[in-house]
Parts: sequence; structure tokens; C-alpha cells
Amino acid sequence: MVGNILSLPPRFASYDGSYDLVLHFHGNVGLVEESVPLSGVDAALLVVNAGIGSSAYEARFSGPAVLPAVLDHIDEELEKRGLPHPQRRRVALTAWSAGWGAVSRILESGALGESLDAIIVLDGLHSAYGDKRSVDRIRLGPIAAFAERAKRGEKLLSITHSEIDPYTYPSTRQTADELLKMIGLERGPPGPRPELPALSQWHGIPREKLVTLEPTGETHVGDFHVRGYRGSTQEDHIAHLAYMATLALPELAKRWK
Repeated sequence: MVGNILSLPPRFASYDGSYDLVLHFHGNVGLVEESVPLSGVDAALLVVNAGIGSSAYEARFSGPAVLPAVLDHIDEELEKRGLPHPQRRRVALTAWSAGWGAVSRILESGALGESLDAIIVLDGLHSAYGDKRSVDRIRLGPIAAFAERAKRGEKLLSITHSEIDPYTYPSTRQTADELLKMIGLERGPPGPRPELPALSQWHGIPREKLVTLEPTGETHVGDFHVRGYRGSTQEDHIAHLAYMATLALPELAKRWK
């Protein structure tokens, strides 16, 4: 599960070479490749799998030259595929689970500048424990600043979480709750269940392991969104990726249309 896969949506077209880009970190390539265009997002997509655990993604994207090299390679590949003079417009970082490690490093570096328009984190937002098992706010500083801009509609930030407790570091629920406190927001009531995406296939996920996502509470301010769901099993965790076409990506499709 290591490597980079670049794909274009079936109806992709650009008359002047400009394009939007989704960089997705961690997860089944086929599932992500089908989910992004199914949601209505019309963008080039690079799926990155760097290994197991967030540390693999943090290490991969810690060097300052790594991301520019990846972006240059995307432009070169798009030109080979017939896109004249590729010009990147907006970038969205999406991640499931351990992929948050890459998003956090890219966000901290500021390498994308204002072209970074959206971040979607599917059951992956983590920090570390500080004193008395409190959530380390320092690690959340960059995403909290991004969240403030999303509240004003300047950026898009969408976060989902389960109730899995990893014990050795804060859960995605704990981390999301701490982020809400940092930006002065509270959790609201549960929203509707997300619909099961109409995927042509489930790309290796057995149908019997697909669970229904049961909402526990949501927060929506501007283009900032947090959605919580019940569940503490591996199947509950996988569901956040399996449902991405109807769970968070539609907000990106709406913003980029």
C-alpha cells in the first residue's frame, strides 16, 4: 500500500491548462478514485499511501523539498496526458486515519500558501497527551488557525470522528472536542445519517463489514464542519473512508463549483 497514483475524473476538461487538485493521504486507491468524482468534485487527484501509522506520513512530508517535487511531478504528468501548460489553482488535502500525519506536516510548513483552499480529515485528527492527559494544544495550533478562517468562509475544513479510544494518545473525538474549545464553538445536535454512496464496487471492503454511521453531534459554522459518529470498532473506522463520497466531499464539490 505504498506509492502515489494520479487520476483524472471522467469528464475532466481544461481549456487554459488550469486545474484544481485533491491530494488524498491513506486508503484504498480504487475507493478514493471513484469517490471523488462521484461526489461531484472535478479535480485532478493524487492518492498517496506512505505506509502504516501517521509517523510514516509525517516522515515522508517533513522535508521541505518533498511537496514541491510531488507538485512538479503532477504538472509533468498532466502535460504528458495532454493538458497544455498546467496551472494549479486550488488544492484540497484529504486524509483518512494515519494520513493526517501528512496533512499536519504540509499545513505546518505553509508550502501551499493561499492555494490550500480545503482540508478534509476523516476519523484521523489526532494530537498528543500533555499534562494530566490533556490534549496538547500546541500541536493543534496550525489546524486551529485554519479552522478560524473556515469559520469566516475563507477556507473549508471538514472533520469527522468516531469514538475509538487508542489509549496511548487522544482519540479523534477528544481532539475534535479540544479543537472546538480552542476556536470558541460547541457541539450541536446530531444531523442526518449519511447515505451509502452508489459506488460501482467496494474495492475489497466486504459488504458485511459496511456499517451504518450513527451521528452523535455536529457543528457547522461558515465552511467549518465537525461531525461525530458512534462506533469503536475497525469497521466503524473504515466506514469514514467508505462513505467519503457522501460524508464530506460534497461540501468541497459545492465550494469548487
